[in-house]
Amino acid sequence: MKELEDSKVVELKRCLVDCMYGTELGFRARLEESVDILELVNQLEALNPTLALNESPELLDGNWILLYMGFSKLLPLLAVGSTPLLKVNKITQSIDTSNLTIVNSTTLSSLFSTSSFSASTSFEYKGYFSFARSQGGRRGSDPDPSPVL
Repeated sequence: MKELEDSKVVELKRCLVDCMYGTELGFRARLEESVDILELVNQLEALNPTLALNESPELLDGNWILLYMGFSKLLPLLAVGSTPLLKVNKITQSIDTSNLTIVNSTTLSSLFSTSSFSASTSFEYKGYFSFARSQGGRRGSDPDPSPVL
């Protein structure tokens, strides 16, 4: 039974990546694509073996790369990528639950340069996440998109 669930998860993840291809992080997703992506995410969440995610925050640790987003407040950032001379290369998030920090970074490129900017925040964990304060940083013409603190 476990092998069947694992193969189902692998297939759902493959379908999800295929559906996200060409949507430019979700900015150019058609309604049908958005619906399909949400359905695949819901199916994957249903197969998640960690039933109490709020009791396992360390599972969030690591460096995450945004492949798709449907959060409308970030759409203006992605709209920057629709200008002919500027492209959103990557949006990342580094989560460190042992130090209670999150760093969000974005890398933009043009014909002549690459720029990165980031914002960091600390948070408290009390069975849920509570964000305390923010800091921001910016770098210009930097080929290394790692976060700036």
